[in-house]
Formats: sequence, C-alpha cells, structure tokens
Amino acid sequence: MKRLLVLGAALISAQAQADDVKIYNLTNQPAYVAFYYDDGSNLANKDIGNSAIIAPSDSEKMVRPERKKIGFLSSWDRNIYFTHDKNELKDPILSDSVIRTKGQYYNIASAKGPFYIKQKPNGKLFADTKP
Repeated sequence: MKRLLVLGAALISAQAQADDVKIYNLTNQPAYVAFYYDDGSNLANKDIGNSAIIAPSDSEKMVRPERKKIGFLSSWDRNIYFTHDKNELKDPILSDSVIRTKGQYYNIASAKGPFYIKQKPNGKLFADTKP
C-alpha cells in the first residue's frame, strides 16, 4: 500500500511540472494559441503569458506551464486555447461562456503531446493528439 501511495505521488508530481510541448497548426490560416489556467468557475481562465502565432502547416514548441496548486490535493487545470481571430485571446480573462460555446480549447493537464490544431468542414477548430 505504501508503494502505491509513493508511486501515485510521484506520478502526480511529474505531471505537474512544466515541460515542452509541440503544437502543430494543420489549418490553412494562422493559429493564435495561448495557455490558460481554469479553476472551473465563470471568468476563471487566467492567461499565464505563454502565447504564440503558428503559421499554417507549421509548428511551435511551447512550454506547458506547471500546474497551479491551490490546496493540498487540488490544482487548476491547464488548457490551451486557439483561434484564427487574434482578438479573441487578447483578454487575460476569457469568459466561461465564450470558451465553452466556441469549444476551441484542449485540456493539456496531463495529456502527452504533440498536439494538432485542426479544422472541421464547418470551420470550427479543434485539437487532438493525432495528426
């Protein structure tokens, strides 16, 4: 039982640290990308200053931020938000309704990259870990 607790703590710790992730833009327009913390409430997505413009059919290596601990066992999720409209990511706080309506985000908390930004036939952007 002790070994399981130690292993679990090690895994949580490893996933909480910052690391590099590669993000590919598989669309035909520039993608504006930014990392945000999400604490689960309205207007809770806080810009953490890591953003990029990724040209069509190009990629960018970005630093995935560390998990932000807010208690002994809880932390804010790390999400990546992306858009073709550079004005959408200017605000350091994005409203929950805008984010959930557009759906142009991907929870990268412990997901292994690389990440691929794609576009559906209806124009809506989405991300995946498969090209």
